[in-house]
Amino acid sequence: MNDEKHYQTFTLKDGRELGYAEFGNPEGAPVFYFHGWLGGRFDLHLAEILGKKINCHLISLDRPGIGLSSYQENREILNWPNDIVELTDHLGIGKFHILGMSGGGPYVAACAYKIPTRLFSAGIVGGMGPYEDTKKMLKNPNRILFFLLKKFPFALKIILFPMWKRFRKMEFNEKTGKLLARQGMELPEPDKKIYENSTFQEFMIFHLKDILQQKSKGPFLDGKLFTKPWNFKLEDISKDLKCYVWHGELDKNVSIEIGKYVASQIPNCEAIFYPDEAHISLVVNKINEILNKLVE
Repeated sequence: MNDEKHYQTFTLKDGRELGYAEFGNPEGAPVFYFHGWLGGRFDLHLAEILGKKINCHLISLDRPGIGLSSYQENREILNWPNDIVELTDHLGIGKFHILGMSGGGPYVAACAYKIPTRLFSAGIVGGMGPYEDTKKMLKNPNRILFFLLKKFPFALKIILFPMWKRFRKMEFNEKTGKLLARQGMELPEPDKKIYENSTFQEFMIFHLKDILQQKSKGPFLDGKLFTKPWNFKLEDISKDLKCYVWHGELDKNVSIEIGKYVASQIPNCEAIFYPDEAHISLVVNKINEILNKLVE
């Protein structure tokens, strides 16, 4: 994870830095990846370090205030496509595919809505839906978390900020490995197995420290935005753009009901549901199947 390709930045027109990493095959089809929450540009690197070979040219970005990307005041989800256009123009990539997992789903939808002519296809893996339409489909503890983000954000800061501060100082050892394994005990079996993997545990400590290197302001706003209006409707995404939804039926982070709702609202959407996969396990176990379908 010390390759210089994993620590790249691009200066946007407004002076902000946009951090990104490149994985997979540089000669493959270009796929821009939007991470989950709490996530960052190393999200899909987990699949690689757990033995999955990525055959496309994967360009994975940090959202504002996360990892290497500068914080952006008063941003909205619909601002994200502007950053993507600037970066792809800089890289000389005219058309491309996009893929987002979990909290990256809304950003995929925003690009599909705002810049469809720049896209070959758009894919959402275990993605979140518009909060007002899907909040009743959330399961605890996420229902409580997003309720607090929307109604009592300052109270939630008091809870989250000290915890995230501890994450930034954490080192991987037997104690922190056991801590992560305990966090996975309440998850469905496919995700629980991943949490028990020492390679995953070491990766997560590294990843969390990278995500939080600018402290908590960016990740907190990123979470808060999921409870705000997107200012567009999924049904208004161009029917000329091929979209996909992949979702694990055992997913406890983002329920299968949300995946089905998102798929039903996007005009030209093919949905694939996996009865034996959960939230993290889906992208780890099926990454090649997902990417091959996306770029076919």
